[in-house]
Amino acid sequence: MTTFFPLCTKVAIDITGAAEHLLASRAAAELGAAASAATHLADSALSVDAAKVTRSSARQGHDKQQSRDTSELADGWEEVLRRAASDPVAWRLIAGAVVVKELRQQVESTLGFTCSGGVATNKVLAKLGCGLHKPNQQTLLLPHAAPVLLKDLPLDRLPGLGGDFGQAVKSRFGVQSAGELLQVPRPDVLKQFPQRGEWLLALAAGDDSAAEAVKDRQLVKSLSNGKTFFGEKRLRSLEEVDYWLGELTGELHRRYLQQVEKHQRTPSTLQVSLTLDQKEHLTRQQPIQLGSQGTPEQILQTAKACARRAGAVSGVISLGLSLSNMIPLEASSASLSKFFGRKSEGAASKEKGEKPQEKAKAKPKEANLLGACFARAAAAQRASSDQQKAPEVDEGVLAELPLNIQQEILRELGQEPKLKKLRCDVVEIDA
Repeated sequence: MTTFFPLCTKVAIDITGAAEHLLASRAAAELGAAASAATHLADSALSVDAAKVTRSSARQGHDKQQSRDTSELADGWEEVLRRAASDPVAWRLIAGAVVVKELRQQVESTLGFTCSGGVATNKVLAKLGCGLHKPNQQTLLLPHAAPVLLKDLPLDRLPGLGGDFGQAVKSRFGVQSAGELLQVPRPDVLKQFPQRGEWLLALAAGDDSAAEAVKDRQLVKSLSNGKTFFGEKRLRSLEEVDYWLGELTGELHRRYLQQVEKHQRTPSTLQVSLTLDQKEHLTRQQPIQLGSQGTPEQILQTAKACARRAGAVSGVISLGLSLSNMIPLEASSASLSKFFGRKSEGAASKEKGEKPQEKAKAKPKEANLLGACFARAAAAQRASSDQQKAPEVDEGVLAELPLNIQQEILRELGQEPKLKKLRCDVVEIDA
């Protein structure tokens, strides 16, 4: 059994053990009352209507998604509890809804913010259920409800179908929803998509085989923080975006320091995500080198640079900030000069039997800049060794690099960073 929580990050948890513990320790009537009082059913009229909307509308928070009609919560529960009396899987899921209710209460009382949740037999359905009713609500998706919910669900609401592959599926078969895809003969689907056809059909049907198993892990892949702005609260300018990036940075910096302390890991990529009210979703990212002592200001300045690369923004309804691509701390603290070397491009190429021109073409922009920066600094150091002068960096080359890399280079060469004279938003690298 899987539950899905979109907190400041997204978390999938296997709560089967916790649900079975409740089944053994509490009366069925108590569990049924607690679950029905706090949980939407995924096949209720309101839930089915919420599932029909587009992906962008779901991200923006439409009216049916945000409805808190308490009478709707009771709709269908009497029949669910009656049928569950002879269905162990359904009772386990109902107990799971109580687990989620209590977990959400603990999150709010301990951390001070609310979250939504979804409970189902697999990760895909739990995530889908979670998105039906927000904020601060939860949804239970029982097995018999999956066909009802998926019938009119837009294909791009399913994981893996929101991009080019989803567009290819829709154009090949002339379909828009999961239910329409299931009406396409299986041989036709397998002929068009021999490698992914079986998975595609299982995904559209909500089968457990289409979803990855929930894996317990102590090491996170990324750290993220975000906020949604509904109605009149949506952000209208870059200045407002900058302000909220600053608000998100503090929490993200605290969690980054925890990774350093507990696991000796540090992120190497920062990403900013913006969803606009024109139904457009933008992401911009670039490398960041925080090491073990990165500051909130480093995160914020890199985030602002990413936001500006997104262009003029207006009507931002969702803003996210994340640190990802975790690497061991010792890897991040390795000397940049050792990584790029202090030899010229020509010398390094000759040792490997390559022509300098070919080597230059193969190098990405940032590597060329760093190599040029160190090469010129090394040449200056050799030329002035008799006078014992400190090596100097070509500021024209240095200015082409992100701020955090500029600082590392200057420290490597024994110079204090001259932040006011350097630019930090020129090198643009998208993954």
